This record gives sequence, C-alpha cells and structure tokens, in this order.
Amino acid sequence: MLSGICAARASTASVALTWISVVLLGYASWASNMLSLPIDLFGSHEVGRITGLTGTAGAIGGMAFSLISGWLIAKVSYESVFVAGSAMIVCALIAVKVLVTHKTSRVAA
Repeated sequence: MLSGICAARASTASVALTWISVVLLGYASWASNMLSLPIDLFGSHEVGRITGLTGTAGAIGGMAFSLISGWLIAKVSYESVFVAGSAMIVCALIAVKVLVTHKTSRVAA
C-alpha cells in the first residue's frame, strides 16, 4: 500500500490509476485480515462488541481523514494526502505488532 506515493508522483493519469489499483489491492488484503483479527484474539462472547468498536473507530477515522485530506489538498497538495495514507499503513502495522502480544491457538470445537 506504500505504492500510494508512486501514484502521487505519476506522470500520467493512467499510471496514477494503475498505482491506485495496486494500493486498493493491498488495502483489500489488509482489510480482510484485520476484519478477522478480533475473532482470533477475543472470545466468542466479546467478538461482536469488539467488531462494533473497531467499526465505530474506523468510521470516525474516515470522517476525520476526509476533513484533513480536504484541508491538505487545498493548502498543500494531493501528494501530501497520498503520502499520509501510505504512512498510515506503516503506523497500523506497528500498532498491530506492538499491541497484539500473544498468540492464540484456539481449535474450533
């Protein structure tokens, strides 16, 4: 998903769209793994609550980034939004590595 930086620096619209497609492929792969993470980390009686909280946090983050990206585009450039979006995935990966401290080995009953 770091290919967003390449999309921002693309010389033509078709090259930018190609890089954006690569970013979206990476996002789809990341999202499918992150959506299943609560199931791996929490008990069955907690999964619904945790999934709801992550959905709420994602919606609030999406609203905030929409406002911030509008400001960045108006005041700086589109490139800054692509760089910020690319940096977010690195921050998310670090957060998962730091916060997910134990491995589960649950076997389906």
